[in-house]
Amino acid sequence: MAFRAKDPSEYRLIGGEGRLRVDSAAKILGRTHHTIDVSVPGMLTALVLHPPRFGARAASVDDQVALAERGVTAVVPIDEGVAVVAETVADATARVARLDRGLG
Repeated sequence: MAFRAKDPSEYRLIGGEGRLRVDSAAKILGRTHHTIDVSVPGMLTALVLHPPRFGARAASVDDQVALAERGVTAVVPIDEGVAVVAETVADATARVARLDRGLG
């Protein structure tokens, strides 16, 4: 069975119906603000390390190494995994990576 490409005269625009996106220009130009852009004095960041399988839970967490690291204020077991709370996104990300590799 052979297929033929449409002639350009047969093209039609789809998805033009509905609401006008008033935020498109700001997004394209990088002028929108997102949660990660917010910073206030004393603000902490929490990142969650999720188990490798849906419904799995952490059997145990050795948080001593992570807690000894600069910027980490807490390591909290939660239903969805383990939350690492730190002073910056970079600190939290690095410590979650250490927990994920089993080093902390």
